[in-house]
Amino acid sequence: MNTTVIEGIKTELARLDRPEWLQIIELLAQNFQDYPFDSPETQAPFPEIYSILQTIEPGELPESTDAEFIRQLSHADIFSFRAYRSTLDGPVYWEPLRERLADFARGADTTMYQSEYEYPSPDVIRGWFYHKLRIVRQ
Repeated sequence: MNTTVIEGIKTELARLDRPEWLQIIELLAQNFQDYPFDSPETQAPFPEIYSILQTIEPGELPESTDAEFIRQLSHADIFSFRAYRSTLDGPVYWEPLRERLADFARGADTTMYQSEYEYPSPDVIRGWFYHKLRIVRQ
């Protein structure tokens, strides 16, 4: 992983006073870890998340900072990367919020591609991140 980007993310999280987001970002990155992105520099989702963080200004209310990041993340390009396995019952799609790609693809013929739409849908991504925030803030 590109340590410069990760350090940049940590710096942005400190600026936003949101160090707890790192745990969730790292979980998401682990789930995408084995995706064959076009270039080694991509290392999604870190560069895209870093770019999102750089655009956010701390809100007057902490909740507004959370909401802005989560809104942008839910439409991030990383969620357009997909994978599926063919089964007798039809295709089974990878759930990037629930499992690592490596676990999903283990021992199966897996097809990977990029779509023009996010998966899961932005409202599900937002719900997932808010749920993870509640856990890490306890």
